[in-house]
Amino acid sequence: MKFRKINPKKELVEKAPVRENYPLFSLSLDTLPEAKKWDIGKTYRIALEIKMSGLDIDEDYGSARFTIRKIAVLPPPKQTKVKRYSK
Repeated sequence: MKFRKINPKKELVEKAPVRENYPLFSLSLDTLPEAKKWDIGKTYRIALEIKMSGLDIDEDYGSARFTIRKIAVLPPPKQTKVKRYSK
């Protein structure tokens, strides 16, 4: 499975520091009980099976709504070792 990186949106507010905003969602601990043992600030990977339930498209904004049908916790990505050559 290959993940697509999500780039944060930058707020356009004059004379204010620019903040990066990633998309955000939340799940109940009944849906993802593994999160009880996770550390805040660390990165984890999950996979979702979703069913699209709505689509809103405006001139300036668009959003899609989904129902989560299945969820899985994925293992951390494998670290590839860089081969070092000696002379």
